[in-house]
Amino acid sequence: MNGLVGTLIKSNGRPTGRLLFWISALPLLWLAVMILYGDLGEDPEKTVSEFVGPWAVRFLLLTLAITPLAELTHQHWLIKNRRMFALYAFFYATLHLCAYLTDFQLAWSKMWADFMGERNPITVGILSFILMIPLAATSNRDAIRKFGARSWKRLHWLTYPAAGLAVYHAYLMVRYIKEETPWQEYASAIILTALLCYRLFANIPKWTPLSEADAKAHPLYGFGGWLYAFYGYLCLRLLLNLNNIFGPPIGMIGMYGDDQYTIMQFAMGIQMLCFMVFLVLAPTQHPATPKATITALCIGVAAMISGMAMLENFDPQRFGAVIIHHGLTALFYALYLTKSKRVNITYHQRIAPET
Repeated sequence: MNGLVGTLIKSNGRPTGRLLFWISALPLLWLAVMILYGDLGEDPEKTVSEFVGPWAVRFLLLTLAITPLAELTHQHWLIKNRRMFALYAFFYATLHLCAYLTDFQLAWSKMWADFMGERNPITVGILSFILMIPLAATSNRDAIRKFGARSWKRLHWLTYPAAGLAVYHAYLMVRYIKEETPWQEYASAIILTALLCYRLFANIPKWTPLSEADAKAHPLYGFGGWLYAFYGYLCLRLLLNLNNIFGPPIGMIGMYGDDQYTIMQFAMGIQMLCFMVFLVLAPTQHPATPKATITALCIGVAAMISGMAMLENFDPQRFGAVIIHHGLTALFYALYLTKSKRVNITYHQRIAPET
């Protein structure tokens, strides 16, 4: 018994690769039980496809989340299992594709018509799978030695567009094929946005203390009042969102419809939490304020865009206005936060005194 436990859990309490391997295989084992007991329904291929497809997306997101989790929690042993999760994502995606091909009984003309259909999730899903093929083929040490570490890392940036296409494929399937509200896909899009922002903004400079002389020499000296303008803007948006979420929904229902009101409530709730990041961190002059704020604002933009895309009465003009408004807001914050060095550069009482 001790030998079995030792192969699954290390002495320091961390799970071994074998334990994570079998945990990752649980969806496959559950599928085997469903097949064994004949619980696949009238259309077994469709049931298998719909069961393993979401797991491919989940493992793709898990693969992308490994590095941020390891860095934020200082649990660097997680990185050793990243390749295994990525291969599981490709494995479940392959099962998903095979079930789809079996469902069509290899009728190529019908599949081609399906592939070329308007707003068809099949096209997006195939493109995502094609991007995953080189990723799976190079997920080994020999490939790293052959391509070189830098080129190999650049190649594996394809994981992000592959995951984005996979999430969009799932969204189209649920929204237009099943005609259901894609809540899970909405959450996946927000998680993917957060992970992508974390990687893109990894090199954003932190706020650092400045001496009085350095503060006066800084290009943004004298523009610190913008910070208070940002405070005021976000506080106003926060109050508006609170009113839209918890207040009289008459205006919101008129804009989006009674059935769609919950979607916009959810989107505005996420955006409100994203606003809170800046309002909490900036007054404390936390060094990570630029990176955390810009990441949060991008997640808020993604939440609003995804929420509006889920609406049945989709309005392109209103959609474009939301992108412009929230995009410019995030851009102005990004420019100020990445260039200001520190929130206190214009306030003498907060500047580190000359030594």
